[in-house]
Amino acid sequence: IEHALKEHKVLTLVGAAGIGKTETAKAFAWARLSAYDVIWWFTGHEPLSPQWARLAETLKLGAYPVLAQLSAQDLYHKVRQKASRLRCLFILDDYTRLQLKTELGHDFNQGFCDLKILMTTRQRGADPYFDLPP
Repeated sequence: IEHALKEHKVLTLVGAAGIGKTETAKAFAWARLSAYDVIWWFTGHEPLSPQWARLAETLKLGAYPVLAQLSAQDLYHKVRQKASRLRCLFILDDYTRLQLKTELGHDFNQGFCDLKILMTTRQRGADPYFDLPP
């Protein structure tokens, strides 16, 4: 995973439900804590807006009740401005690329200088991916 993320901004772990994609992503994040300024977990089981709002609050961009009123796109831009110079790892657990584009209107990694994305999904996409065997 580390080698692939050095060459690519986005890496997708692909496999059937229950195969260990999420656990693999967690283990990688824990092992690489010191390599990133920000590691943030996004889950596909919740809309992006409240998740961006929690990240924005953590980055001291405002209080959650106020931030939670903003759209995912507005929150994305606020976070991007603050984190543009930080080394970030975003883990997108159980997402599809279409789901992200629908909620944000564009690719997730636009505008970040040093952002790496580790995505877990059951569907193959255009990103570099590892198939986790059963």
